[in-house]
Amino acid sequence: MAKATKSKPNKTAASSKRARAARPRAAGKPLRARTAKPRPAAKSSAPRATKPDRPTATAKPAAKRAGGAPVISPALQPVVDALSRMPGVTVEKGWGSSSVALKVRGKIFAMSMGADLVLKLPKVLVDRHVESGDGTRFDPRKDGRVMNEWLVVPPGGPPWVDRAREAYRFVRTTTAAG
Repeated sequence: MAKATKSKPNKTAASSKRARAARPRAAGKPLRARTAKPRPAAKSSAPRATKPDRPTATAKPAAKRAGGAPVISPALQPVVDALSRMPGVTVEKGWGSSSVALKVRGKIFAMSMGADLVLKLPKVLVDRHVESGDGTRFDPRKDGRVMNEWLVVPPGGPPWVDRAREAYRFVRTTTAAG
């Protein structure tokens, strides 16, 4: 003869708290007092006083124009002019305050970092450009951990438009497959 098993009802958090509260406490254990968390002070409408020894914050220059377009440096302008007409390319604000990024399908393939151009290229091409002295590997954290598929091309190096077209083709094909 099979023994019938009782199925336990699914308790919610509220019902389990009630069940614990209804349980008798063990002998000798004192009741714990519940303390309420302190509430934050109400915000007043009066202006806060600033510390006299601390300078006040100054406004930083905007990285975008009033129309919302990023400010493009004169050195990067030929790259933007040549590649912004390519299918799927957008020009947006990059990682830094004055950085501009060119994207295809939402992925960055070229961006300005200071006076340099940073490009996403196949590792083989990055190795070739670094060996020839045309650029360096991208180290965004400045701690020696380089990004293998990113190349930093200084101004006056190889033609930026040609390298940026290579980066566009590379990122467009890798994002189409993924």
